Amino acid sequence: MLICMKLSRAEIEDLRRRIHFALKKQRLTAAQIGRIAGVHPSQVGRICRGEFRTMSHNVVEVCRALGLDPSAPKPTARDAAWAQVERNLRELWEEDPDRARRMARLMEAMTKLALD
Repeated sequence: MLICMKLSRAEIEDLRRRIHFALKKQRLTAAQIGRIAGVHPSQVGRICRGEFRTMSHNVVEVCRALGLDPSAPKPTARDAAWAQVERNLRELWEEDPDRARRMARLMEAMTKLALD
C-alpha cells in the first residue's frame, strides 16, 4: 500500500535543497538518477525543483538513489537562521545579474577558504 504524506512548504524546500546538494556532490544528472531510481527523468526534474506536495513513491526512490533519508528533519533555530540568510541572498541575487556573478565568485572564494 502506498501512503503519500503531505509535506509543508518548508519540508519540501529542505528536501529540494538536500537533493540538489546530493546531485551536485555525486555529479549526476536527472536522467542518470531516473535510471537508478526507476523514475522518469521528467519526474526527477520536477522533484529536483521542489515541484511536489507529497512524499510519493517517486520522491522516496529519488532520495534512496542519492543515499538520502527522505524524511524531512524538524526545523531548528539554525534552520531559521539559514532561511534568513537565504532570503537575503536571494533578494540581492535577483536584483542585478552582475551583482549575482560577483556574489558567486565571493561565495566560491569563501568556501575555498573555509574548506582549506
